[in-house]
Amino acid sequence: GGGTGHAPQTRNCTGRSRQNAPPPPRRGHCAVPQQHRLVLGLYCSIRQHPFYPGTGRPTETGTADGEGFTLNIDLPKGSGDEEFIKGFSEELIPKMNDFKPEFIIISAGFDAHDNDLLGKLSYTPYGYSEVAKIINSIYKNSNAKGIMYMLEGGYVPENIDNASQAIIKRLLEL
Repeated sequence: GGGTGHAPQTRNCTGRSRQNAPPPPRRGHCAVPQQHRLVLGLYCSIRQHPFYPGTGRPTETGTADGEGFTLNIDLPKGSGDEEFIKGFSEELIPKMNDFKPEFIIISAGFDAHDNDLLGKLSYTPYGYSEVAKIINSIYKNSNAKGIMYMLEGGYVPENIDNASQAIIKRLLEL
């Protein structure tokens, strides 16, 4: 703020400045006044490697102001619930405890479910349930305002149904 009489500078989603720009449209635009800092997010991904798209290695931890705000966990083909839960317990929990998220968004990739037509990991509804329990714990410990799950992959309807039900049961425990 500030009494200078100048229009606030804004930055759009691409980070480009717009001097003396009119107020952005409210729908579908993420411009923020310069005096307000964008809330940083922590991106965590646990996935099969090697596999598509070939990015997201553990050494990729973010760039510039985002350095240290990316956690990538590689799992070899055939990894199951034990490795899935271990990745969350040993790597995600400490990172999230330090970060203290205000909101948790999960892109639930059910192509990691055993018997999926595409992925070659072997998660079961038990594994998805235990990881949802861990996420619930992070939510409670960080005083986050909410959790949102989004379906992002999976090619066997029965697997999607079983894993989704396991997660929903955990959400109902909150």
